[in-house]
Amino acid sequence: ICESSYRLKFKKIKGMSPIDYKNFLRVKKGAELLHSNKYTVTEVAELVNIPDICYFNKLFKKYYKTSPSMYQKENHI
Repeated sequence: ICESSYRLKFKKIKGMSPIDYKNFLRVKKGAELLHSNKYTVTEVAELVNIPDICYFNKLFKKYYKTSPSMYQKENHI
């Protein structure tokens, strides 16, 4: 299967591009780590392999409609 066909089929099935889906999974894992309250936002970004904290914040807001620090505060156990 060629790359362009793969991307089209992937988007049809998942509703987003492969890169967006990869980022979504990283941010989802980040939200789980933030919920545990064991890590700072910077540590979580590095743990999910997004070392640029600004980019992590941007992606997090895209999927969760709030900043990572606010998410952590709101979901503090």
